[in-house]
Amino acid sequence: MSTRKRRGKAKKKGMGKKKTLLATLASDFPLTEEEIAGIRQTYDLFSTTSGRLQGEKIGTVLRLIGGAPTQEELTALSGHHPTDSYLSFEDFLELVEHHRKSHGFMADELKEAFEVFDIDGDGEIDATELISILTQVGEPLSQMEAEQLVQESDLNGDGKIHYVEFVAMTVKP
Repeated sequence: MSTRKRRGKAKKKGMGKKKTLLATLASDFPLTEEEIAGIRQTYDLFSTTSGRLQGEKIGTVLRLIGGAPTQEELTALSGHHPTDSYLSFEDFLELVEHHRKSHGFMADELKEAFEVFDIDGDGEIDATELISILTQVGEPLSQMEAEQLVQESDLNGDGKIHYVEFVAMTVKP
């Protein structure tokens, strides 16, 4: 077994304890209005024009808001919410609460990471901020490379990476 595979397994074992702690904390603290607003923003990016989320996009949206559903969980969810069904925001929020209580979310860690890159605190990461941070950690980028990274992650086409886009880039399956 390679070192990489062993490290991956060790990481997964440690994550079990962390997930249990996060799940315990999540059950003690309901979603805040700010968290619900963030969930709503992500939901709206993937919902239809009628404001409903297609069942096949549940996993994607859960990952974007900091959840980490396994393939088995998504398969189980598809029994309750077939891929050809649609969920209202309220139904999706109930599903998020259930998933959060059973698994916890890594949203705090993702928000902290985003804030590291968002040097000026304006809620957006631009190419200059990417260059600055990655250079500081020993991974220098050219202006062209940074702009390409931004472009690949920029879902709304405004030339900047917003939190939802950062999460999407970070937790790609």
